Amino acid sequence: MADRLRNFRLERINRLVSGGGPIGLTSEHLMVLHLLPLCSARPDVRLGTADFERVIGAAQPQPPGSRSYGSSFNMDGLLVSPNWGVGAYHGYVQLFRNGFLEAVESQTLNPKEQFGSIIPSIAWERYIVEAFPTYVRALQTLNLPPPYVAGISLLGMRGFAMAVEPGHWGGGGRLVDRDHLITDEILIESVSESSGRVLRPLFDQIWNGCGWPQSLNYDKNGDWAPRG
Repeated sequence: MADRLRNFRLERINRLVSGGGPIGLTSEHLMVLHLLPLCSARPDVRLGTADFERVIGAAQPQPPGSRSYGSSFNMDGLLVSPNWGVGAYHGYVQLFRNGFLEAVESQTLNPKEQFGSIIPSIAWERYIVEAFPTYVRALQTLNLPPPYVAGISLLGMRGFAMAVEPGHWGGGGRLVDRDHLITDEILIESVSESSGRVLRPLFDQIWNGCGWPQSLNYDKNGDWAPRG
């Protein structure tokens, strides 16, 4: 089961790197979250049209960073994408027929002329934290309860740096030394805690890949509290 979940995630990452996502994206620098119900690793789990219609009506998942979006069916299951874009979009959520969920965002990490190749140290976490509850709600609407396996990947990151204000305590930081920052998977056994607490191990590992000991967006109580 663990191998199946891991292989699914790596296969999807490889497909995204080669430009094989379900819709055109605005950039090759991608932020990807996979949320995989453990029960969906069974070969007998298969969702149908009625299941996805329940999600559309009551628990539509939010593409990271999007405020206006809609759903459509595709070969893999249900695709949720922004309501704007011609030929290329800022992201999407794909719900697969076995209940696996993939959320992708392509704008936040796209290099900007005035800033260069950076990872905005608050924005990238914020978009995931804000959207994550909608993913949990969609899976629960599909009667796919925890435990879940989750992983985050930042793709196309070689030479990027975590953008932290100069002189911030802790120092450190360096350029990313590999093409992709792919976290380990974590097991989420309960969703009673806040999204920030649940996702912290993944955020910390991405910061590690940028030379920092941990995410700087948490307070002393361990709550997600971005620097103001």
